[in-house]
Amino acid sequence: MLAVSGMPNLETLIWTDRFSLDKNFFEGLTRSTAQHVKLNRTTIVESWSLVPPLTPATWPIRSLDLDISLAFKSSDDDEEKPDSTGSTHPMANFFSTLFQLCSPTLESLRWAYMAFQPRMRVPVSLGNNPTSFPRLRHLRLEWLDLESLAVSSFLSAPLRSLELSELILARLRAHIPSCGPLRDLESFVVPCLPTEIGSSKHVADFVMQHKLVRRLYIHERHDVHGNEAHLNRYIIPALASQDFSNLRSLSLAWGGGSMDDSTQPHGVHVPEAALATIGALMSLEQLSLCAGFCAGWRNQWLVNHDELRRHFGQLQRLRKLALVRDTYPIPLPGFDVEQYYSFRFDGYQESIDAEARPELDINENTHLDARSEGEEGEEGEEGEEGEEGEEGEEGEEGEEGEEGEEGEEGEEGEEGEEGDEDNNVHYQVWERAHRNRMLTQAEKYAAILPKLEWMFCGQRPMGFEQSFESPTAPRKAVPLTRSRDECYTFLESTFK
Repeated sequence: MLAVSGMPNLETLIWTDRFSLDKNFFEGLTRSTAQHVKLNRTTIVESWSLVPPLTPATWPIRSLDLDISLAFKSSDDDEEKPDSTGSTHPMANFFSTLFQLCSPTLESLRWAYMAFQPRMRVPVSLGNNPTSFPRLRHLRLEWLDLESLAVSSFLSAPLRSLELSELILARLRAHIPSCGPLRDLESFVVPCLPTEIGSSKHVADFVMQHKLVRRLYIHERHDVHGNEAHLNRYIIPALASQDFSNLRSLSLAWGGGSMDDSTQPHGVHVPEAALATIGALMSLEQLSLCAGFCAGWRNQWLVNHDELRRHFGQLQRLRKLALVRDTYPIPLPGFDVEQYYSFRFDGYQESIDAEARPELDINENTHLDARSEGEEGEEGEEGEEGEEGEEGEEGEEGEEGEEGEEGEEGEEGEEGEEGDEDNNVHYQVWERAHRNRMLTQAEKYAAILPKLEWMFCGQRPMGFEQSFESPTAPRKAVPLTRSRDECYTFLESTFK
């Protein structure tokens, strides 16, 4: 760390080493010239006080990405002995002195903290007096529980963007009246809407107090039902009750997901009243909707595109539209819609739809042309000899290695691994049919949304092209990837 503190032009420091940090590290770090610091999943051996002479009197950094915890000691018998320190968090001393050093200059803070040990599961305090953050504009508090005074200190800053953990959202009730509206707030992110009625109601109150926001991101837990599901109960009415004419970006996710076989089918629906409310937000430029489970192979939102288009026709400024975790019927009895992407049924209609846009498969078909002669015998080197083999089944095998395998990675698990050649051919027919169906749906959205530039549905990111020969002709949807992609990172960075 001495080398880092001796770099006169250092601006950014990202530390990802998993070894525990000692006092010498912070002695050097707080004396470096770095303005932007990220400590990613690091630990300290004890909760020191970051005060002189260990550190300077101030640490004038501009941004801090902090994910640091107390190293686990084998001598700790936390499971047998719950918190023995009363209501004081073991790292309170470290955190409070750290923020006293940098709070005057801090402009951006992401603070994540996951409490794996029972003695850590108490709110973190920043001291007995409020801490001032006069320049803080961007605040993300993830997986973290803060004592009330600390929450008040952060909400008193001139924030432009705010993300709060579920535990902190439970404390909003005490601070909305005292803090009042955050006059500069442009972005509000709720990655996990509380299941407790009172807390969710106060989140809705907070939203209504900030009707000038430009970006909203509010997601329910994917498995909430009934009295624990509050997006429709409080958030949608809040959006309908105010004039959110500044709102440019909206991301909403409904729960309703289930893994209980006794509750099948697992198709989740977004209420039409919610779609009508969203469709009235005519200032929107980008919109993301999700429902049901948000990870794994289960996709449970049985989307109705005609219904969505009927309600979203007024969103004439919309440039980006994402429909996440959407699924579609399987034309076989006994199969749940959540299996749509993992089962990949290849029937007669799929073989027809797979051939609907041959121009997209020219390169692949050139590669496949050599397959038909050797298809019925050995499928090794001669498998690249023919064009479409047996009516487009065996003949499409060559694409699987490049496109199908990538598209299934991470999503299908047991289905995504390359199986026998015949199965891969059937899967590839399904992939092409599914791609073409999603492109058709996207073109129908583009026909009513003139500014639409990008769309995501069916795990397919798509763009649009206008014909140079016929500028007035309907725009054509084009795939932006060769295979399906959940686009998780892009969606998070775009809408959050």
